[in-house]
Amino acid sequence: MKITTGNVNALAGLKNDTRYIQISTPIQPGNSGGPVVDRDGFLLGITSATFSKQAADLQPTRPRRRRT
Repeated sequence: MKITTGNVNALAGLKNDTRYIQISTPIQPGNSGGPVVDRDGFLLGITSATFSKQAADLQPTRPRRRRT
């Protein structure tokens, strides 16, 4: 078994779809269907897709507000 660490980057996917989360862990071809677990071993989700940089570059971005 191989384990890769990462972070949850967003609690929603494209177009704010809450059925998906975004993680920083790279998903390799053939790893779809693998578990995503937290540090205690609880299941957070199942890997289902990867988002290429090319696709990400096509997505509209929202400007962030500066905190003062």
